[in-house]
Amino acid sequence: MIDCYFADVLTWSLEGCELFSMETSANPVQTSEKKRSQAEKVGRLKYIIQLEKEQNRRLDRIECVLRTLEKGLREFLKYEQPYLEQVACKDEIDLAIIEELIGAGSEGVLPKDIAARLTKYKVSRWHVSRRLERMNKRLKKEVGHNVAERHGWKWAATSFMNENWGTTKRGFCLDLVAKSSST
Repeated sequence: MIDCYFADVLTWSLEGCELFSMETSANPVQTSEKKRSQAEKVGRLKYIIQLEKEQNRRLDRIECVLRTLEKGLREFLKYEQPYLEQVACKDEIDLAIIEELIGAGSEGVLPKDIAARLTKYKVSRWHVSRRLERMNKRLKKEVGHNVAERHGWKWAATSFMNENWGTTKRGFCLDLVAKSSST
C-alpha cells in the first residue's frame, strides 16, 4: 500500500468512487451562454467612439504615407488653381486676398493696402495678416509650400504661388490664342 500520511483517505475516496456511477444524457446540464459583444461590454456609444478613433488612426497613417510619396515627387508635380483654392482658401475673402497678392507682383503689398481694396468685406490690416498666416499654415501642411511671405512690412506671393496660381488661366488663354490664330 501507499506509505504516506493521506493513505487511508486515498483508499476511502477510491472505494467511494465505486459506489457512484456517472449518468450520461444527450442534453448537457449547463448551457453555453452567448458571449457579450464589445459594444455590450463598454456601451454602444463608447464602442462607436473607439471604432472612430481607430479609423482616424488608420486614416492618419495613410495620409502620412501619401505625404511621404508627395515629398519625393514634389519637383515633378504641378498644382492647379482650383486645388490650391480648395486647400488654402476658406472663403471668398481669402480668395480675394490671394488675387490682390498675385496682382501686386514680386515687390509685395502692405496689409493695409489690401484691406483698403477689400472694403466690401470689411477686413482690417490685422485680419489680412492673420488670414495670410492661416493660409500659409494650411497650404504648408497639405503641399509643403507657403502662399505668401513677408518682405519687411509687405506681403508678397511666393514663387510657388505665382507659378501655379495662373496655370489654368494661362492654359486657357493659350488655347484661345491658338484657336484664334488658326481661323
